[in-house]
Amino acid sequence: NPCHQPRFKDKHPRHCPLGVGAGRRQTDMSAERKIREVIGRATATCQPQLLLEAYKNMCQLVAPSAHSEPNLKPQNPSPELPVLIAEAALELSAPERTEDEAVMFRPQMQELADRCITKFLGAVKPPKNQALSRAYLAQATLVARSAAGRKGEGLVDQTLKALDLVLKALEIATGDARYSFLVYNASVVYWRTSRALQRKGVYKHLLPSMPTMAEAIKSLGEEDSEWKSKFWVALARVYDDCEEADNALKCLNDAFDATEDDDCKTEIVRLMVHADRNR
Repeated sequence: NPCHQPRFKDKHPRHCPLGVGAGRRQTDMSAERKIREVIGRATATCQPQLLLEAYKNMCQLVAPSAHSEPNLKPQNPSPELPVLIAEAALELSAPERTEDEAVMFRPQMQELADRCITKFLGAVKPPKNQALSRAYLAQATLVARSAAGRKGEGLVDQTLKALDLVLKALEIATGDARYSFLVYNASVVYWRTSRALQRKGVYKHLLPSMPTMAEAIKSLGEEDSEWKSKFWVALARVYDDCEEADNALKCLNDAFDATEDDDCKTEIVRLMVHADRNR
């Protein structure tokens, strides 16, 4: 049915550019902009080799090797640059990517994403800004992918580890009105990650993280009303499975008010009747 499992073909994280740091020397900015341009071309044209080149150039920028240009001095690129490369690597290695290049370089892209996230998080206490939030979401995506194929406790443990990272990202996103797009992004990553536990018998593991996420998306605009409705329906199913009928009904009421889709409204009413019988 249309409200049981939200379809996410068009649900992708939203991006807000991470700008080149202010106050850098013009040469630094020029070199970094070139790297950013390569990152953009790599994702736009599905060329993982270009992304590997961007990573190599970033490393050369920080610590030029003996094979670099003779007068090239170590520079100080924006600390969030590894996050941009990690996000691009995750995009190019997504399971749904079926291009030959994407499939061929998938292991290298996953490894590159991990390396870049480790590099960024290993820095001296990164500030709590959008770069750190995005790094946590990227790390959550990696951890969730590593859970693929697991069963039982192994699947639950890895999924919960990924969801904890989503909540760390969400904490930053909800602390600054400028980061509202990251609340949406966190909800998308949460959904993709939690689907492994959205079934009878394991729904319980989504408490209390899913209510936290559901509360956060209330801040999203009207353009996301259908998305919020579908998320709240999913949370209602969690509560229903945990025999918390009152909480399930509250979620369903919120979902009903948010949606304009007649099929979803019909499904929500059916779920309301079921939850009310369990009170």
